[in-house]
Amino acid sequence: MNEIQEIEKFLIKEVNIKNENTFLYKLHYDKIFDKEKFDLLLNSCFCLIEYYEGKGKTDNSIEIIKGIIILFEHTLFLFYCNQVSSDLYKILNHKEVLSEEIIADYYFAMRNVTERALKKM
Repeated sequence: MNEIQEIEKFLIKEVNIKNENTFLYKLHYDKIFDKEKFDLLLNSCFCLIEYYEGKGKTDNSIEIIKGIIILFEHTLFLFYCNQVSSDLYKILNHKEVLSEEIIADYYFAMRNVTERALKKM
């Protein structure tokens, strides 16, 4: 299996909220933001999008792009819920790992990936 296939396999696994070991499961159900895993996800997405832009789509690219968009959409939604004082959802470690600047940086990175990914659909 080549590097791109490994990245695609990793992203397919990570966008599944049913798997207890994924970033999205931990954020949604355990209310823990795993900064290292999210940074790895972002880097994997950038690498994959660059590959798609240069070499073209793969058999899994549409499924992966949809998964990336869902992952980012839900992450941003949970960031929002965390900030709303009347919402019961709170990211337990947000003060340690998520400043306003970091959230803004993540937003712009996610926006960059999704804009580029949508051009590949």
